[in-house]
Amino acid sequence: MEMASIAYWVLHIMGALFAFVMSAISRRATVTVLLVLVLELMGLIAGVLPGGSNVAYIVEFFGGIGLIAGIPLSLGRGRLDWWFLPTLAAGTFVVLRLPLFFADRTPGKALLWTVLSALALGGGILAGHGLVALTWLGRSRPKRISL
Repeated sequence: MEMASIAYWVLHIMGALFAFVMSAISRRATVTVLLVLVLELMGLIAGVLPGGSNVAYIVEFFGGIGLIAGIPLSLGRGRLDWWFLPTLAAGTFVVLRLPLFFADRTPGKALLWTVLSALALGGGILAGHGLVALTWLGRSRPKRISL
């Protein structure tokens, strides 16, 4: 077995364990990391489909799923900041794709696709959060001041 393949599966197992560590912070953080794990595997499968290497396809795929997942992830109330879940998703995605930099003959191209995919995913989650913030579910009621 090639070293990049071993590193790939070790990082995915560590990512699954990281998801359960994130449950100490929030259930939404756990769901976000598990979503990224599934999405990363789906992205590798979708990359071999016709048109999978097209830039628009990558942005539509990861950004669209990020938008769809960002709406329910933003509905909960908690102590998470607005930027935490998109950053967590993008960072986890980049870490899961690190072995591909060493397995590919052109690491610059792998870096470009990884950064583009991570930005589309994080941007989709952020856009979902913005859509929820525009609704009555996302607005917090003003606190009453007692004198």
